[in-house]
Amino acid sequence: MFTLPPRPAKGFAATAARAGRSVFGMLVNWRRRRRNRLAVKQLLGWNEYMLKDIGLTRADVRCALREHRKVEASGRLRILAVERRATNRAMARAKLSIVTIDGRQTGQSLGTAASTCDA
Repeated sequence: MFTLPPRPAKGFAATAARAGRSVFGMLVNWRRRRRNRLAVKQLLGWNEYMLKDIGLTRADVRCALREHRKVEASGRLRILAVERRATNRAMARAKLSIVTIDGRQTGQSLGTAASTCDA
């Protein structure tokens, strides 16, 4: 048997409820972004070795904090870390592909990794 889905409520009460949920959702998101930004800011107190352990540099942390407040700073850090790992893997592969055969070099080497964040 086919049943129709319930119709959304209409009127002022329904509109007010949707607006309330929207404002509440915005406040929850703002609080989460603020909490994450403060956690990222604490990374500036870490030394270079600790940051390197988690795949970041001090420049990555500063770059993430320079983003607009609507951008999730921790998400930006995750992207920068993934980009760095991918670049490091590509550079390692390129170094392995440079093999001399009969005195000639084969393969191409990659330059330094380009950052997506302006220094």
